[in-house]
Amino acid sequence: MINRIPVTDINPSVFFGGAFVPVKAIAGEEIEVSATIFREGHDALGADVLLFDHNGVELSRTRMREHSHGSDRFSTWIRIPARGDFTYLIESFDDPFATWLHDCEIKIPADIDAELCCAIGLEIFEAKLGEDSSAKKLLAPAIKALGDKKLAPANRFSQSSTAEIKEYFATNPLRRLQSRSHAIPVRADRDKLSSALGMSSSHAAKAQQQMHKVKSPPEPLRLPRFEFQQLLRWALMFSICHLSIPSEKLSAKERTTA
Repeated sequence: MINRIPVTDINPSVFFGGAFVPVKAIAGEEIEVSATIFREGHDALGADVLLFDHNGVELSRTRMREHSHGSDRFSTWIRIPARGDFTYLIESFDDPFATWLHDCEIKIPADIDAELCCAIGLEIFEAKLGEDSSAKKLLAPAIKALGDKKLAPANRFSQSSTAEIKEYFATNPLRRLQSRSHAIPVRADRDKLSSALGMSSSHAAKAQQQMHKVKSPPEPLRLPRFEFQQLLRWALMFSICHLSIPSEKLSAKERTTA
């Protein structure tokens, strides 16, 4: 089935024997998820990657970013928290705030549908505040400004498109027309250590235990008593031989000097 905002060419995914088989992963590391996402018209869209455990409980939601404007290729990184079986899917959605922001930046300076732009913005901000009451301190002044027809549309727009508001909607978008892709299975059967060393999980656990043990300092080298005495005798003999060199073996220069 083709959704309203289709998600295609999902990577990583492995389709084999008529079904999706688990993608191999390493526990504790991140994997990059990418897909082609598009829609009809010129309205903005967004997408999130949702990660679920083997019971279907949602573990994380990560916003995807477009590679370049108009490329229709989105990607992000998700972290596999532990060993086990997981699934991920991509949820695409209509992003009305991004569409409104783009239209207002063009239309309000040109005085085209300026009042309509403010009315659309007021509806978007009120809908988001109804969804997230914790953002009242940030959104309430913008709602008041957008509804104040005594202010010029440019002034109302500037008060509702501050950097803080843009950042808030980038991380907490107002999602409409949500569509979900098929689920992709992921299996993490190794952790970082076992993967790096090429060990099984049981061997890796033993290696980890050995690494955490406190290593005792090595014992000093001790020679047996009879070997020490023998070395001492050799040292004395070498010294005696070196000091008692026969005079006939001295060089002519040494004899002349003497």
